[in-house]
Amino acid sequence: RTATQLLLDEELVFREAIARPLAHKKGLGHYVTSRFRQLNIDVLAIPTDFFGIIRNHDVFNRDPYALDKMYMEQLAKLYWHYGIVSVGLRYFNVYGVRQNPDSPYSGVISIFVDRLLKNKPIVIYGDGEQTRDFINIKDVVSANILSMNTVQQGVEFFNVGTGQATSLNKLLKILQQLLGKDAKCQYKSARNGDIRHSLADNIKLKTSLNWEPEIQLNSGLKFTVILNIRKIK
Repeated sequence: RTATQLLLDEELVFREAIARPLAHKKGLGHYVTSRFRQLNIDVLAIPTDFFGIIRNHDVFNRDPYALDKMYMEQLAKLYWHYGIVSVGLRYFNVYGVRQNPDSPYSGVISIFVDRLLKNKPIVIYGDGEQTRDFINIKDVVSANILSMNTVQQGVEFFNVGTGQATSLNKLLKILQQLLGKDAKCQYKSARNGDIRHSLADNIKLKTSLNWEPEIQLNSGLKFTVILNIRKIK
């Protein structure tokens, strides 16, 4: 069985376990999931109500990982008929202290910082001009708390990002300046399936939950770098 199949089965079993006791008591269930990040699909525009989905248009998923996220959001809509309130938080590129740079799920910031501190070359796949929406973990936590305390009915999905795009080249330059280091950068062929630009449309999160990202990228990176230096010492 593939990892995608196991993930989808887990989601389905979990919702079934909640739904059955609530079948005759609609409105008692409440489910918040933070598995959703970017849906990684090709579209011409991005509406705020469903990231990457345009009604009456075909949608192309780049990989199974992206497809299972769409599937779970559809499950959330389905199980609202059983009274399960669901909130899907689509995290973009989350960063912060205590990220493990050796983890296969680690973000690019922790990897860059680790390699800069160890004077190792930086590997960038592509030309480095691909952009990402980097959001600090503190802002992600505030979005989680607000969504749990605010959404009481139905099914809602929110893009959790700053709405600001930063290229990998610019990110590396900022980190080099903060650390006072120059790294040898190796540019390799872009990886199949990687998207060129990733940017959150967070208008719905702002207007519905009165949420605002508070941590600017430069200050968030500075704090992250300082704590990583202290950890080494």
